[in-house]
This record gives sequence, structure tokens and C-alpha cells, in this order.
Amino acid sequence: MDRPAVTNLLSELTGTWSTGPAVATSELGEARTALASAFASGLRSDDLSAPSVSRLRLTAAGEDLRPLETIVAMLKPGPAPDVRPFVRSAADLDPASRANIAGMKVARTLGPFVNELGIDHFVDLIPLTKKIPIETAGSILALLELETLAIPLPKTLQLGVGSLWIAVRALVGGTSAGFVGLAFSKAVAEFTNVHAAPGGALLLKAGSKLTLQLTLEHPPAQPPAPPIGVDASNMVLNLPAHVTFVFETTGATVSALDDSSATVYSTAVALKRNAVQPRVDSLGLSYVLVPCDVSTTSFVVGTCASTDFILSGAAQVKSGGWALPIATAPPTVLGAAAGAGALAVQLASGFSTVFGDLAAPHRLGDATFTVSH
Repeated sequence: MDRPAVTNLLSELTGTWSTGPAVATSELGEARTALASAFASGLRSDDLSAPSVSRLRLTAAGEDLRPLETIVAMLKPGPAPDVRPFVRSAADLDPASRANIAGMKVARTLGPFVNELGIDHFVDLIPLTKKIPIETAGSILALLELETLAIPLPKTLQLGVGSLWIAVRALVGGTSAGFVGLAFSKAVAEFTNVHAAPGGALLLKAGSKLTLQLTLEHPPAQPPAPPIGVDASNMVLNLPAHVTFVFETTGATVSALDDSSATVYSTAVALKRNAVQPRVDSLGLSYVLVPCDVSTTSFVVGTCASTDFILSGAAQVKSGGWALPIATAPPTVLGAAAGAGALAVQLASGFSTVFGDLAAPHRLGDATFTVSH
């Protein structure tokens, strides 16, 4: 462990932080210890923070590094950390700034911590769980959260609570990078000619097939407090309850997906899986979109409760589907997955809005509703 290097990295990221209102000093120490442990394990600043988190130092030379050196000195060699800290700031307005941790479960959030510019920063703690690779020769198709695996492999295996991360290119083909994650409350795995590879991986060869039937875990909705977010609070969302993936040497397919629905602005839409292949789509954040038929051809804004962003009108439905956010993190730092994705409905122009200083409605272009818990 290069302790001076770890101290410098910790200083660049947190050296000017102070605790925000009602935040204990010990919480800042806990955040710095988690970050120092991650740096010591070989992770980089880019693995541990959003791109918008500034590392520009405005403090004078000769800063007292002793508090940080004390934290680093207490680190002991050992196994890799079981938590991945991730720094984000109140200035993170672009959803893509969190692509590195998209779809991951946050066990706890520390902060706010205020930097020299007065910007609040938070440290999310993401559990890192043991994952078993599902792979072909030299290529990872997916990662399955599973503590142990019976050898020889049974034909059928019942699984408890866990996570599944699927390589984007396994679902859509080509060279697309990243993974999409799903949390499940239980699952059934069926093995056909699947081999146990050295190191504990599940190896697929010619004629192999691994089927995973997932009962998806839906996180409880967290309605925002009025008056901001009233329309989000009024939203009704029913994500798919079950999905089945089939893995072969050629990739992964969605062989079954339950119906889903949402009610937004008092308009209900239902989605049913069709035969169109999944694709990557940019909806603020990059998603794998599993196409579905949408129950209506036109979306009408029925009721808009917001007084800050007043939406009205109707728009033609172009497409819709089950949307899985793409995490750009490398496989080694994918945390436990959170939730069961989102629903997306893509619309043509037709909406108008009044917000800010606009005196009259402003007509919008094409729009997309991406709805999640």
C-alpha cells in the first residue's frame, strides 16, 4: 500500500470538506475512511466519484494533511472492501453523471459535506457482494450474486434474494459496454450442459443453456414532499413482477416478461412485451430498452398538479418498453443491484408547458417519460 499516494488522493477529493448542518464530525471520518480503503484497494477517483465532482484545489500550499494521514495510517492490509463509496454533489443535475453506479443499491448515505465553494457533497455506500461469472470462452455474459454453488451442478436450483448483472452486449449484440442490474427476491436456475469452470465461474459451451426465472424485487416508492414533485407523488407504477433470461454462448435473451403499467398525469398506459429485440437508448441516462406494445396510441395529459411546471396537451406514442439503466462501472465494482428497472414511453411532439418566466405556453418537441420508483 502506497500510503502517501492514498493520502494525496484522499486530499484531492475531500481535503476541503467540512461537515454540513447536523452532521457529526465522526461521519466525515467514516466517509474518508471508506474512501481511503477503496483507494488502497486500487480503485481510482473515477471509480469513486461523479465526473462533476470537482477536484480543483483552491486552498493555499502547505495544507495540514495530518488528519488524513492519521486515517490512512490506520488502514490495515486485508481483503478487498465490502463497500464501495461513491461521491456525488448537489451540482449533479445531469442523470448521466451517475452512470457509474446506475442501478446499484445504496445501503447508506453520509453527508452533506461542504467544500470550499459551498457545494454539498454526499458519499453513498454501495454493498459489494460475491458474484459468480456466467461466461463463454474469454467473455463474461453476466454476474450472478450467489454465495455458494453446489458441485456438480444440479438440473434445477432454487435461489433466494440476490442480484443479476447482465452484460449489455449479451442482450443487444455488438460491442456495447456496461451492465444492467436487477434485484430479485427469489429465482429458479435451470442448467443444461453448463460447466463449473476453475475459479467458480459458470462456463457455457456449445449446446449449453442456463435459464434464470427471476421474481423481481421492487423497492418501496419514496414520494417527494409537496409542493415539489406532486405529479410524481400521484404517479402509479407497476413494474414487471417476473422475467426469464436464457443464456447461451451467443448471448442472453428475454424469453418471458410480465406485463407492466403506469399512470402518469392521470393517464394510464399498459405495456406488453413484443418480439422486437432489445436496444440501447439514451433517455438522459443510457438504458437497455426491452420493447413492449403500448396500450394507447396517444398520451393525453389529464391532470397536472404542479404549479412550477405546467404540462398540457396530447402526443402520439412512438414506442415504449421496459428500461434497464446501464452501469458503466467495471465488473469488479458492480454493487448489489437495486430494483426492477423502469418503464419508458417515447412520444412525438404535442405537449406544451408553462414554467419560469414564460407568460404563455411553450410547445415542446419529442418527449419521453421514464418512470421508476
